[in-house]
Amino acid sequence: MNMNLDMYLGHAPKDFVADYYYKIVDFSKDYEKITKKKMIEEIKEFYSNSEIIISICTIKELEILKEMINGKYEFVPNHYFYLCSLADKLLIYLSPIITIMDDFKKVITNALKKVDWNKKQEEDKIDALAIGYIKVMGSIYDKVLYHFLSQMLEISEEKIMKYLNNSELFKYHVGLCQKYMPSLGKWVNEYYYRDYQDYLDELDEQRKEYAKSAGKMIDLNDYINIFFNKVNVNNPKVKKMFTELSKNHNFPLILDQINLTVLLNEDYDIFLESMKILLEDDYTEENLKIMKEAMDEMPSGALNGLTHNEWEKANDEEIELHKKNPNEHQANAHLNKKECDLFYKLYMALIEYTNNTYHINENIKKIYHAKNIDPQILINIIDYLWENKEEIISDFISKNPYQFNNTELKLINEFKRGIRKNLIITKYERNYTLIYDTKKDGIYRIKGLNCNIDEIMDPDELPMFIKTTLLPFKDHMVFDGIITHTPIKFGLDFDKMVYEKIRKEKYLKL
Repeated sequence: MNMNLDMYLGHAPKDFVADYYYKIVDFSKDYEKITKKKMIEEIKEFYSNSEIIISICTIKELEILKEMINGKYEFVPNHYFYLCSLADKLLIYLSPIITIMDDFKKVITNALKKVDWNKKQEEDKIDALAIGYIKVMGSIYDKVLYHFLSQMLEISEEKIMKYLNNSELFKYHVGLCQKYMPSLGKWVNEYYYRDYQDYLDELDEQRKEYAKSAGKMIDLNDYINIFFNKVNVNNPKVKKMFTELSKNHNFPLILDQINLTVLLNEDYDIFLESMKILLEDDYTEENLKIMKEAMDEMPSGALNGLTHNEWEKANDEEIELHKKNPNEHQANAHLNKKECDLFYKLYMALIEYTNNTYHINENIKKIYHAKNIDPQILINIIDYLWENKEEIISDFISKNPYQFNNTELKLINEFKRGIRKNLIITKYERNYTLIYDTKKDGIYRIKGLNCNIDEIMDPDELPMFIKTTLLPFKDHMVFDGIITHTPIKFGLDFDKMVYEKIRKEKYLKL
């Protein structure tokens, strides 16, 4: 039986064709700006290059295509996923007879003559590892992916980036978007697994709720296994599930549903109850038990790569660690009223001077002695101040625009030792708040201003990733009262490291 794209897609709805078009074609057009007919034409044009055929297929898929071209292909069950993949790429047609699309027989024949099979095998390793890793995580920042692959494959990050940008197989499975990263204060590139595109917001919410700071890096071959088999059959319990369910005609759909449930860390018991229709005669207590045990052994993107079993163990250890190192209720962890009033007098004068001199926010006329000013509107001014602290503070002292006395000017001059950066609130003590500096790998003990910091930052939320300013004031180290908070989870290893530093009582100074 002959089949071509016009026959297969010509009478299909535009949405159906678009699902193929956007996965296959590079530099695709907006949905409203292209017709269904033009989508089909662009798919044909995209595949007219034999190098594209080589790049978008795995080595096993190319081998299957070669057997088909030579008229020697015979179906075997373990080819099922490869055949589905080739059909999804519109290179073959599955029913009623497995056949290559007429549109592409010539270009596939030419491509097979050009394949460097050894080179393709090495490229498959990169693609399968990258795609398998992203499939587990759901989404990942580009630089994190490059670093991970570089460490696993001992290839430079630059070469990894260049290769992935040109790999049609990688781009077929993985999309790229921009996402705002509050901890960095900027937009970053994020890779995501295309089949999970509609679930990325839910994944982010689940990560905020459950993820530990550092997930577990599983074996390189396990990620590759996940790419080729949808799940890691190197794991005995997962392999048992795979084997038991593989004869079910809904098997691929069942695996997709299992993977999505694990990715989002949804309730496994509720999910299993919902599988009666798909499992049909395989819906037995024994099979449900096998599936539950397997799912507990599968890494989850919502858990930052940990399995459910690993997450529960880490969570129990974390709870026990916090019991041994509880936060104290703060009693004297802030300046007295006289000190606080003086700090605000000097600091707000310096901020107002910075704004008036460098015209950062001309909508703000008064900061010094202003009442009920929203501290968030001062952030751009404060950022500029601390980026240019030496020059601004020296000019302020030289001009003394607010006629401060020598003692007050000396206190302002000490501000030059201050820092503005990303930090982590780690623990509350009776008289201090402990803040960890990742770059200096040490802890500051600071005071609040007009109240204890545990009154404004919930102790149950610690450790807490923040951006703020630390500066010396009289005999104390204080923060400037202006904090931006990013919801990031920290894991057990971080807590252990911090508590060990606290135990040694070696603290940083400005």
